[in-house]
Amino acid sequence: MLSAIDVANFFIYLMPEADNEITNLKLNKLIYFAQGYNMQRYNKPLFDDEIQAWQYGPVIPSVYHKFKEYKNYHISKPTKDFDMTKYSDEDKELMLDVAREYGKFTGEALRDITHQIDSPWFQVYDPNRRNIKIPRSDIQEYFDKLPSIEMEDIVFSDDSFIGYRDEDGYLVLPKEYDI
Repeated sequence: MLSAIDVANFFIYLMPEADNEITNLKLNKLIYFAQGYNMQRYNKPLFDDEIQAWQYGPVIPSVYHKFKEYKNYHISKPTKDFDMTKYSDEDKELMLDVAREYGKFTGEALRDITHQIDSPWFQVYDPNRRNIKIPRSDIQEYFDKLPSIEMEDIVFSDDSFIGYRDEDGYLVLPKEYDI
């Protein structure tokens, strides 16, 4: 099983600053969505780290503290232990789906999405208490009610991708893009 830091590293690697700025706020929300959708799709958590209800939405404390030196600025690189071989094809597919669906939003917009009245964060957040754990069962129940986010739902043209399709229909990337 991955750690939340592994998931963070994947998103940081995937979203360079030139394409889409990723701050600690945005990173924590993307990881939260990845956890929820993994539980929806595969009925199991993506990582074991606890998710807590903080003022600005769901936060994974280990991730927040690992990247807090960046403050509200773009996180420029994954941690030193980043290794693409840690991720299964299933993990990569899920995180790519989350990045496609939610990566286009700012951290503030993602915060607003997580603050919806029926969300797990909303159900447990108390401004007078700190470090309140969001129960994994609440996350599972909430995401089970949401529509799935799968690549099959979107129709792409061949010019939407870098590379070309081989005779079997698989996308072949130039070496510099092959992760």
